[in-house]
Amino acid sequence: MRKSAIILALGLFGAVAVAHADPTITVTPWLAPNHHGSPSYDGAAQNAIYALSHGLTTYGSGTEQFLAQSDVYAPETIVTDFNSWDGIADPVGLNELGNRMTFGLAIDGNGSQFSIAELSFSGTSSDGDGLGYDSAAGSFDYSDIYVGVVYGSGGSITYITSGPNTQLVDALYAAGVGNAYSATCPSCTTSQKQAAINDAAFTDEPFPGFTYTGTYSLTSGPTGSAAFNVSLTPEPSSFVLMGTGLVGLFGVARRRFRQA
Repeated sequence: MRKSAIILALGLFGAVAVAHADPTITVTPWLAPNHHGSPSYDGAAQNAIYALSHGLTTYGSGTEQFLAQSDVYAPETIVTDFNSWDGIADPVGLNELGNRMTFGLAIDGNGSQFSIAELSFSGTSSDGDGLGYDSAAGSFDYSDIYVGVVYGSGGSITYITSGPNTQLVDALYAAGVGNAYSATCPSCTTSQKQAAINDAAFTDEPFPGFTYTGTYSLTSGPTGSAAFNVSLTPEPSSFVLMGTGLVGLFGVARRRFRQA
């Protein structure tokens, strides 16, 4: 019900393109729930697609909210194997697994058709490229979170969420791909979990922070990029959180964790 309503609502935004030019790729950074296990991810991804297809910078509420943002505080960008959200361990009333820096995607064909098989992604980070990786052309498929749009005669619109990735479309909207460092702390206390998050966020990172840049490209030439500015300097209200991370380290591991 929810997904169908959002996909149908895309029709309010779509219009038959009449100008024939190169596709335009727009990339929007946002902090998504952890794709691997967070219960709010599916709803957040659909909200992202709705927002990106309607030119909105925010849509939805709570942990399913899509919010375009490029300036983030390092602990907010960590995925976990324990309950956490926005860099806080064991938040009351939630059962999430952290947040991932994600690059939302909107491609307007401008009258030219393309396929998702032509899409590639490159991610690089200025902290020694600890978050860097590439997804080559041919590795993406149409799905509920990579929605192709075909404009037909008389204003008809068809949404492509499955089938061959070579199918031509007029537009594409996607929750997008991203990356994160991860914190793992099995059988830990809340303070130890918080320490794990902060260790993953701050270990070996250049002060005062770093950038994480995502670039989508089509084989025909068009590209689009955006970047997260990751700060290691907390707001005054975050000093308590940071201080917690300096004690009680136990069973902490930090590793790269990506989601395509």
